[in-house]
Amino acid sequence: MNQEGGTSLVPAALCQALMDLSETGVLQIDDERRIRGCNRALCRMLDYAPAELLGVGLEELRALDRRRENGPSLEHRLRLGESCEGHYSFRRKDGTELHLACTLRMTAAPGTHLLLLSPAKMIGQSFMVEGESEQRLRMLIDQAPFAVQIFALDGTLLHANHAWEQIWGVRAEDVVGRYNALHDPQIAAMGLADILAQVFAGHEAGALPAREYAPPKTGVPGRTRWVELRFFHIRDEHEQIKYVCVQNEDVTERKEAEAERQKLLAQLHQAQKMEAIGRLAGGVAHDFNNLLTGIRGFVDVLLATTEADDPRRDSLHEIARAADRAAGLTAQLLAFGRRQVIEPQVLVLDDLIADSANMLRRLIGEDIELVVTPSEHPDRVLMDPHQLDQILMNLATNGRDAMPQGGRLVLATSRATIDDE
Repeated sequence: MNQEGGTSLVPAALCQALMDLSETGVLQIDDERRIRGCNRALCRMLDYAPAELLGVGLEELRALDRRRENGPSLEHRLRLGESCEGHYSFRRKDGTELHLACTLRMTAAPGTHLLLLSPAKMIGQSFMVEGESEQRLRMLIDQAPFAVQIFALDGTLLHANHAWEQIWGVRAEDVVGRYNALHDPQIAAMGLADILAQVFAGHEAGALPAREYAPPKTGVPGRTRWVELRFFHIRDEHEQIKYVCVQNEDVTERKEAEAERQKLLAQLHQAQKMEAIGRLAGGVAHDFNNLLTGIRGFVDVLLATTEADDPRRDSLHEIARAADRAAGLTAQLLAFGRRQVIEPQVLVLDDLIADSANMLRRLIGEDIELVVTPSEHPDRVLMDPHQLDQILMNLATNGRDAMPQGGRLVLATSRATIDDE
């Protein structure tokens, strides 16, 4: 070792030997960004002989597609003479791309810069340096805010993170190594087996729309969830697919909210439909009531001009009673259509129920027996008779719907005392 001006000069052969001992690729680059030296690790990465790289411009080794690079521009930092770190794309001798973790260092020797390179693996859209510990990688996946599964290419589950456990309510240790996505009968029943097989065979990954899945069969009860699945391929430094990564997005709350929204919309449409029917019924009843008014008026005129012993008077009275019953029906339709003015009256409840019995029997049909049981002490009530008719119709309709095979419907009245509580 020689000493000149206080600077230690190491022989070039020794420098080369030290570089060749390193597993990290090393490039010596001058101010013109041309390669002035390299080590064996770098030659193995790029599949070049050392002599083939000497004097070659750095740009000739760089990949054409640099969209996946992560870091400042190497060329710009070289021009500025500044150090930097990042992940960059290079080309092997055969033209294939290689993603490397790079560290650019400025040296004290004028015109000499060192570029240190090591293989990097790509997971999703971010790089993981191959030399990083498995513990750091596992920690990164486990602390991710979204659910992740890592599968071997044969479909065996290798890892599932904490977010996945929270979605399904099962422990990862109960399914890792025991669950195989390609042999899941649930997947086959949904018609997804062929799609999964293509993904695991290396075809283009993608996403599956939300479906309702049950957790893997582990003997531990889980819960059914609506989940969207997204597939990613994890490749090695040679761009070979090593694993399949599956992201699980729980959309159960969104699906439940959509179902509730559809339910409310259906209820709104039903309410609007009933309102339209009510308006139609009210309009028809109003017009029919006008016709009945004319009919009853002519009957009254005929009764007033007919002798008491005239045999036709009985027929006129029947016409008048029929017109009155029809008027009662139109009043009910008007009440249903909310176009009838409420007019409370003092009524005998049992009498009104008895008058409505025949109409109710026609409403409920022949399969249901209607029994009217009046109170032992008939009382008077203050209410609109048409509203009472509507109440009776609703009770009869609900009773009919509850007995599709037929039955017995009892309308009974009795006196009751209601306290303040």
